[in-house]
Amino acid sequence: MDIRQVLLAIVGVILLCALISDIFATVFVPRGKGGPITRRIYSGAWSAWRWIGFHLPEQRRRGWLAYLGPLLVPITVLAWGAVLIVGFALIYAPWVPDFSISPPESGPMANWALALYYSGYSAVTLGVGDVTPNATFPRLLAVTEAGFGFAIITVSVSYLLSVYSARSQATILSLSVFRFIGRGDGEDPVSLLIDVSESGAEEEVTDWLGRIETILVEFVELEGQYPLINYFHEPSDARALPIAISDLLELVTISRTMLSPERFPALATGPTTRVIERIGLNYLQQTSAIDTAGENTLDEERRVRYDDARRRLDDTGVPLRDDEDAWLAYDALRSEWDMADERIREWLGYRSATDGA
Repeated sequence: MDIRQVLLAIVGVILLCALISDIFATVFVPRGKGGPITRRIYSGAWSAWRWIGFHLPEQRRRGWLAYLGPLLVPITVLAWGAVLIVGFALIYAPWVPDFSISPPESGPMANWALALYYSGYSAVTLGVGDVTPNATFPRLLAVTEAGFGFAIITVSVSYLLSVYSARSQATILSLSVFRFIGRGDGEDPVSLLIDVSESGAEEEVTDWLGRIETILVEFVELEGQYPLINYFHEPSDARALPIAISDLLELVTISRTMLSPERFPALATGPTTRVIERIGLNYLQQTSAIDTAGENTLDEERRVRYDDARRRLDDTGVPLRDDEDAWLAYDALRSEWDMADERIREWLGYRSATDGA
């Protein structure tokens, strides 16, 4: 066994260690970014896919972006399988010259091709049997690889089901927010608060926010464990989670900073709006950590949005806080989340919040 073969075997061991680490971090540990392999696959594939999408006509762009999320699931599984096969093939390499091929008249095969072939059918537990190692170590190694292969298949199925379950949670949350706020009818969080003031339905909105809080808590936990969810772009605003989270946070921000605490105690100072604010910020922090680089300055836009919301609420007679105090509170609270929200929308291909999405 020469030094080159030893080095190849060491590289194989390193690849397998990286694979185990990646699967563990991606599937079992909720850290929000995925393992070292999947994180690069997700980011690189999305960057390339997004680059192509932004060169397409606008009416086709979001449909194109929506295809990548479902494709990343099999790509992830195939990448894990490829690393497994290559890693074990590199370890087999020093023993390949002594492998027996049956029938012998099938012809010679290059050592690297034979190592990949043997590693491949061992990984998928195919059991062809036309290549047989003569030494004990590669035979035991084949059993180990078969165990790894079976484990990856099992974990992949579990991962697939978990990702789509989490995506279903995201869709339920998005549709609930979209319909309750009335986005489909051209309404927005300010319109909802005007309706609350006119109808006296503060308790109804608070109860709805309590139900949304439960769904949001569950989803943020899933999103932290399965970052792949972030790459499921939705071509419809009704199902787009970043837009739903933005609407929730805007509703909570206006409620906690502009509304009169005496008239709207539950919305202005109650625990439900405060908890949703914290969970929404947690979601933005987790999601913006995936790779959303860049800085935005939204100071002027923040003032414009405040003035517009204040004017509309005041014109309809909604009881409000003192203007100066309300602005300072609104500016402080919204500045905690609007830049991250804008970066996430831009990175994931959704319309800017400044466009009225």
